[in-house]
Amino acid sequence: MKTNASFEKFLFFTSLFVFIFYFSLFVSLSLVFDWNFNIEYSRFLAALKNSFLAAILSILLSSIFGIPTAYFLSRSKSNFSKIVDIVLEFPLIISPAALGALIVISLNSLHSSSILFTFPAIVIAQFLTVLGVFIRVLKSSFDQIEIEYEEMAWLLGANKFQTLFYILLPMARKGIISAIVLSFAKAFGEFGATFMVAGSIPYKTETIPILLFLQLSSAQINQTAISILTLTLIGLITIIVIKIDKNPPSK
Repeated sequence: MKTNASFEKFLFFTSLFVFIFYFSLFVSLSLVFDWNFNIEYSRFLAALKNSFLAAILSILLSSIFGIPTAYFLSRSKSNFSKIVDIVLEFPLIISPAALGALIVISLNSLHSSSILFTFPAIVIAQFLTVLGVFIRVLKSSFDQIEIEYEEMAWLLGANKFQTLFYILLPMARKGIISAIVLSFAKAFGEFGATFMVAGSIPYKTETIPILLFLQLSSAQINQTAISILTLTLIGLITIIVIKIDKNPPSK
């Protein structure tokens, strides 16, 4: 019993340390923040607009390509599906800056360098960054759905497209929501690949993370704090949405 109590204390103090560590970061931010400062609203709102629009478009693209790919990986046992599964790990393990450099090289080799340093470049960078996350989360949901549901639908005359859209997708609703929300948050906060591909042109290709980097580089602490709080707010909303979806309020 004494050993168990000591173990419980160890777990408690370890968790407390983690909480204090992260909480102190925001406390330190509030200590240096000056509430009587003027924010560059036009530039901030332009970066916010770019971040939101690019994240939304990247999620739409991820849904178009990610849903069928996630289903394919969940159901197929072929060698090709295993290769695709390995390739999807690539954006997750490589540095975002390296991924961005690869995109730049690829666009140049395809004689499409005119896309660089434009808004579509932001969308491309975010899409390639979040697609793997989107597919991974959704594949886990498909894996949990028994194949008997599909077989029953086929016996009743439904084709595979109908089975996917009318049977599996409604059953994987929570997974789809989680994939969308997590991917949106990741896209919104993406920096490395976006910076490499789209640059930091004010009012044109700046996103909130890029603006934050430039603000901190020029020692604009208050401006930086606003950008940090914006990204933090998006993260908190993401967590809340996922928690509510996983644990809906009882009626």
